[in-house]
This record gives sequence, structure tokens and C-alpha cells, in this order.
Amino acid sequence: MGNEEEEEDNEEEEEDEEKEKKFFALIRSTREMRDRLRNVPNGSKEEEEKKKQEEKSVAAVWNPIFQPKDFMEESKSKNPLVVNDAGPSSSSKREQEQVKETKEGGGEDSGLDLKLSL
Repeated sequence: MGNEEEEEDNEEEEEDEEKEKKFFALIRSTREMRDRLRNVPNGSKEEEEKKKQEEKSVAAVWNPIFQPKDFMEESKSKNPLVVNDAGPSSSSKREQEQVKETKEGGGEDSGLDLKLSL
């Protein structure tokens, strides 16, 4: 009985070793194929040259040049719909009115208690 079990174990180990060898051979072959595909260009030389020229032309199409006049405001806009005149905001007007009221009324009726207590 002991011999039969040992033979079965040996056969299973041999099968496992064969499977491992096949697995590693498969991994090795896929790596080789990947390396080959990386080294071989996808298309012909003409296609590669066209791609390079397109990349160069795209890069050369837009080259912005800024002048000081680009950053200066013009007195009147070219577009009549755009208004560049900035005036005081409504919140600043309110603040000015509150300041006037506090100066005139003594500031006690403002609703804020600014006295600190310990």
C-alpha cells in the first residue's frame, strides 16, 4: 500500500512540475512577443514620417506673442456690448451710508455691542 501512494504522489509531483514548466514557458514566450512588438514599428517609414511632420506642424501653428498694448485698457471697447467702466458697488455705498449714520447718531443704535467684558 505504501508503494502505491508514493507512486501516485510522484506522478502528481511530476505533473505539477510539467505544468509549472509549461506555465513559465508561456510567460517567457509572451514577454518575447511583447518585446518584439515594442521594437517593431507599427507602420511603414512613410507613415511615421507623416506623423512626425504633423506633430511639428501642429506645434508650429500657434505661437503667441504678447505686446504691452495687449494688456492696456482701451478707453472705448471695440464691442459696444461690453462695458468696461467699473463703478462703486452697491455694498460699498451701503457701508458709506452706515459710516455716516454712526458718525451722526453716535453709533450706539447700530445694533452691535462692541464693548468687551471679562
